[in-house]
Amino acid sequence: PEREHHATEEEVLRVAAETGPVFRRYVRGILAEL
Repeated sequence: PEREHHATEEEVLRVAAETGPVFRRYVRGILAEL
């Protein structure tokens, strides 16, 4: 699967833009638990 599809930089940036806020919220949640 990895060899069949290579994410373009555009795709990577789009995914990062979409998951960034969620990921930061997730990390903050973990840090709050510590």
